[in-house]
Amino acid sequence: MASVLHQHDWPSEGPSITALHGWGGSGLDFAPLAHRGGSHWRAVDLIGHGLSDGPESLEAYGLDAQLAQLNSTMSPGNFLLGYSMGARLALHYALRHPDTLRGLILVSGTAGLENERERTARHAWDHDQAEALEAMGSPAFMAEWAQQPLISTQALHIPPTPYNHMMNRRRESRADALARSFRAFGTGTMPSAWDRLGSLQTPTLLVVGEKDPGYRALAERMRDLIPQADLVTIPEAGHCPHLENGAEFLEKLNPWMAGR
Repeated sequence: MASVLHQHDWPSEGPSITALHGWGGSGLDFAPLAHRGGSHWRAVDLIGHGLSDGPESLEAYGLDAQLAQLNSTMSPGNFLLGYSMGARLALHYALRHPDTLRGLILVSGTAGLENERERTARHAWDHDQAEALEAMGSPAFMAEWAQQPLISTQALHIPPTPYNHMMNRRRESRADALARSFRAFGTGTMPSAWDRLGSLQTPTLLVVGEKDPGYRALAERMRDLIPQADLVTIPEAGHCPHLENGAEFLEKLNPWMAGR
């Protein structure tokens, strides 16, 4: 199953980073960071996204399948970076394979939903979004998706050229595959990892945008539970701080990696 994950590679001197994008994204979303140099970036198109396969089986989008696929691509001693949906996957990878990583970077991440009522409600929301995506098609759905308060700061802060490239990729994405990702890998389906954070021994950097108070609160709680965790807040950025203020993000990231 290793062949299903397409990878984008930007070789450079410095530490090696494997990067996992958010829902609806692509590994190419990390290109603006990789082009700044200083690290060897390798970004994965997750299942159903970008140039990776979009199988019809929901099982292929589940946590166990995605962890197995990711494990087949990882090199020992890399940093693993995940953003939003990618952060959820990266966290579960670190919990399952704690000895393989040099460090873990979680950008706008969460350890999941603990409350069963919240999980049920989110699971229903995920399925509603999947149905809307299938009915509307990717161009119309992605235009509406970008207007959500959590997402809308991206249009304000990401420079126009990379933002337009990112939006074009989202509009061209496969609606059926992304709908399956909603159903099988949404927040309402992912298991909670809050009760396992105390066992995570991987050095962890938690990154949030100052204009994203909900995820900042989640990051603060995660910092208090993960034994080797640091938290940085990126100014003038919302839910996508690594792209909304890439220069500041790298100014925080690079010294942290150098210390590991």
